[in-house]
Amino acid sequence: MARAVGPQGLVFAFEPQPELAARLRCSFQHQSNVVIENLGLSNRCGELTLNVPGTGPSPGASFEATEVTAKGSRRINVEVSTLDTCLARPHPRVSFIKCDVEGHELNVFMGAERTLRDERPALLFECEQRHHGHRDIAEVFNHLGGLGYRGFFFVRNALRPLAEFNPAQHQNPAAPDSYCNNFAFLPKETD
Repeated sequence: MARAVGPQGLVFAFEPQPELAARLRCSFQHQSNVVIENLGLSNRCGELTLNVPGTGPSPGASFEATEVTAKGSRRINVEVSTLDTCLARPHPRVSFIKCDVEGHELNVFMGAERTLRDERPALLFECEQRHHGHRDIAEVFNHLGGLGYRGFFFVRNALRPLAEFNPAQHQNPAAPDSYCNNFAFLPKETD
């Protein structure tokens, strides 16, 4: 992404796990167009408990307490903010958001409503029912639809309209060839 935005653009990366944020800072220390924030994103500012599987940093860490995060997770309190708050200072236009928050998508997008309404970035995110516990992932899709976005999902290397998505079929662990957890949402006014 740093190459894609070029020297005039900026990439903001938000990582709530201190160890991973430090690794990212080290990896990108010589790139002036990458900003690493040791911060989680949500629908409010403050502090949340992050469930981290295993004994070290994990890509499966989540603010959501589900069966997935309950197994052998340690809990750490981390600072959170909203994307709208983080982007309140002058910044280049936000044109793309990639989000992988293990079930916390709705909260992140709720905390980014001003950015989504005003700047209309394209969205690419992971969303799986298994990370949402008893909440339906359709809440995420409906929220984005209410903000003027239309959705698509990736299955078998093809982009399909969200209307064709069926969680029972496309998120069935017993059918890995048709498993889908990647979604793209674009402003409705985009061709």
